[in-house]
Amino acid sequence: CILCNDTSKPVFQNACYMAGNMACNDFQDVEDGPDLQGLLAKLETQAGQWSGNCGSWLMSKAIGGHSAGLWAIGLGSKKVGRKRAARLALIVAEKVKLADDSKACEEPAVDGTCKDLVRRARHLVAIASSSQSVPRSSEEQTQTTADWLSAGEARVQEEQIDITWRVGKVTAAHVTKKGGYLPLRKGDTVQLLHSEIQRGDASDPYKGYVFGRLWLPEKDRWAQEGEEEGWLPWDLLELRS
Repeated sequence: CILCNDTSKPVFQNACYMAGNMACNDFQDVEDGPDLQGLLAKLETQAGQWSGNCGSWLMSKAIGGHSAGLWAIGLGSKKVGRKRAARLALIVAEKVKLADDSKACEEPAVDGTCKDLVRRARHLVAIASSSQSVPRSSEEQTQTTADWLSAGEARVQEEQIDITWRVGKVTAAHVTKKGGYLPLRKGDTVQLLHSEIQRGDASDPYKGYVFGRLWLPEKDRWAQEGEEEGWLPWDLLELRS
């Protein structure tokens, strides 16, 4: 689910064009479908960007091809904005599902923005996948889905400095098997790939998480997309000055 609050932004201007490269044959669009009314009503109650922006929505579904059945929601005050947001959300969903097999987001003008959205989505999927409770009714499903859709914003801890591309040293080992998270050894070198610090769950032992990639000394280079990159504890990182 993506909100378009400014149709002039390059990522939204290019959304429909980029969606043309998705691994599907067509799109099915439904405006304000009643089957999503409960989900959007719940999302409307969340703090932040969702509040006041869920009155109208567009559901887009991929038809045919490898991405058949993928669907996403676009929000915005204008119809064109909702369509662009829905297409962009579909692109992100495909990138999360197909990874390098998806060619939908290969547009130099918006490459950085797309990659950031994909990383956020992968983190949200990891949060949802690691949940120990399984919804047993449509009402519970709506509640859970709305909660984790809003989790990205609820977890963000904004910093006054931009830490993107900063390099740091890992101060303690981090062992994890959770999808999307990066296991670490003490002394590893990490480069941060965007400036967000996202809070963990209430029971989480760490202050927050950042997204980065490892330096691979055996290959004398930074890890590439799909290699050693993921979310890691902010608390275990000592940034270089």
